Amino acid sequence: MPESPASLVQLADEIIAEILVLLPVDSLLNVQFVSKRLNRLANDRRVWRHVCTRWKYWNPAHHYKTKLSLPASEPDWKHLGLLRHNIDVMTDADFEAILSGQPDPTSKVERIKSHGYNAKDALLRHFNAPADADDLLARRHCADTQLGSVHRMLAVLEWNKVFRGQQPSIERALAASSMFMLGAGWGDLEEIIEALDTLAEKALVEIPEFRRLPTRQKALAIATFLRAQGFKGVDQDAFLDLENNFLGVALADNRHRSGPLISSVIYCSVATRLGLCATPAWYPLHVYVTVRSYGEISLDGDPLPNNAPPEVMYLDPFRNDREAPLRWLLAALEHVDGGENFVVDGELIMADAPDLLVRSSRNIQISLQKLLELGSTPWWQSDLDRNAAKYAASWVSFLSERDQVTNVERLFNTVRSYFEVDMDLVQWFVLPVLQGLREYRYVQAIVGDMRALDAKPKPVQSRNGENGHVKYYVGQLMRHRRYRYYGVITGWAPKCEAEIRWIERHAVDSLPHGRNQAFYEVS
Repeated sequence: MPESPASLVQLADEIIAEILVLLPVDSLLNVQFVSKRLNRLANDRRVWRHVCTRWKYWNPAHHYKTKLSLPASEPDWKHLGLLRHNIDVMTDADFEAILSGQPDPTSKVERIKSHGYNAKDALLRHFNAPADADDLLARRHCADTQLGSVHRMLAVLEWNKVFRGQQPSIERALAASSMFMLGAGWGDLEEIIEALDTLAEKALVEIPEFRRLPTRQKALAIATFLRAQGFKGVDQDAFLDLENNFLGVALADNRHRSGPLISSVIYCSVATRLGLCATPAWYPLHVYVTVRSYGEISLDGDPLPNNAPPEVMYLDPFRNDREAPLRWLLAALEHVDGGENFVVDGELIMADAPDLLVRSSRNIQISLQKLLELGSTPWWQSDLDRNAAKYAASWVSFLSERDQVTNVERLFNTVRSYFEVDMDLVQWFVLPVLQGLREYRYVQAIVGDMRALDAKPKPVQSRNGENGHVKYYVGQLMRHRRYRYYGVITGWAPKCEAEIRWIERHAVDSLPHGRNQAFYEVS
């Protein structure tokens, strides 16, 4: 008698569950209608918990990591999995519409951004499309643009919390600056926080006696540990380099380059995770670290007299792993004009998140000015996008409410020139500030015109007739004849269509054919 064919129902529940977790979400939903048994297994929260691990990036509001630590039967994993699946479907639809050139891409970009971190996995999937995809370059470019827009929106929202007193975290405030620089790479807010968590965990492994040490020895041990990991600041000749101003760069770069401000933030982030009361402290042209004793115990682990204030010590993790005696710091301030402004009640003034963010923004501007003055490093050889760095600094200056109206023009022009996909941020944050001022109608009119133009179908430009002189095609690789850099052509125009300021700044009219020649967009 021939054997009956193998059937799924003959398998144990555990094996069927292992099969179900491999199915696409749509197929998993269909399986539940096959039989009562499969309905039970396809709705098992343990199956959906496994499904949810397919997504790496989650909006903080989901408390995803907290839910992972709970028993699988407690969170509603199916609800969460279906939510993420539906967001992927919507993100994919909007992305394909943008890629195909459908009208009104702005509204589609804004819908993608409204999903926040929940859209990132889908966008990364498009960015990492197979190498043999017909539209690989266009898909990567579009995904990179959308990822950058999502990251910048999240950074601006984070900064808005900082300056409204809703988010005191120093590390998140400084980490948000890196969001302007990363595109599809490593270094978003959550990844930076995870890297700092990992660094603190490693410190406990490298310093096995740590928990038994008094506070002073703990503070010094952390400084020594960080220097052993390569966090040694930078040499004097590289002090003003742009890379030194970004927390994500310092953590990701093998050399861990960082200025005094970022060095102090890294130290305080690790020390706080390990139970120390550590905060950055202001000093002229520098930032130190303050470490305080706890309760009635001194820094050296001895009892303090009754009602005695906490003891304080200072370190300079940018320069070394030794304690910086307060008397030396105060003595040096006596020879500095305005040095008394850095001291309160005999101690250095502690730096909070808003002030550190503003100082970091100024440091970025100083670094950019140095690059402009040197003029020796072409922009295509820079590790970081200078326009993005300038853009980040402009947002901080604006959100900090330090002469907001003055900063509006610089910020708005940067958005128009390089970051049009961020026009929604202008509507959310810039227009309300201008309400009642003459600049309001000007900005509102331009935003309205851009949206109206965006909503119209883009005419297809033919290379025949008057456009016959356009030599190169979208998608072609190119190398600049004079500056020797490589790029990919992402767009073209039969003549220069840039605004007059750009034309003047780049001396277009001095070219052999001036404005009346083909111009190309290159990435």
